[in-house]
Amino acid sequence: MEEIKGKTFLPAIFVGYQRSRAKQRENVALVKVSGIYTRAETDKVLGRLIAIIHSKSGKPIFGKICRPHGNSGMVRARFYTNLPGQLMGHKVRVFYDNLDVGDRATPKYERLYGNPNATVTYE
Repeated sequence: MEEIKGKTFLPAIFVGYQRSRAKQRENVALVKVSGIYTRAETDKVLGRLIAIIHSKSGKPIFGKICRPHGNSGMVRARFYTNLPGQLMGHKVRVFYDNLDVGDRATPKYERLYGNPNATVTYE
């Protein structure tokens, strides 16, 4: 996974939802990142920011890559809102640097109330 000059993201494809026999989770997507073919290579993209453009509204839906899925380079990405089924098969962007997209990628509750997991230092 080498950074291409001028590009700030890796292309990927939204393949489907995380599901079981009886349940489907619309906010957890299975994503195939181009250039990643083994489970060991997925460590390079874990924790990265991911975005997909909604086809109707044109607004980006943000999430984070949380863990690998299987042995062939697929990853699970948890999005802040549910993904519509019409976006299945569409292109997704995996960003190299989370600073490229700014505050829009922060979940709404974190923007309003702050990060509940952040450590507070008193001076």
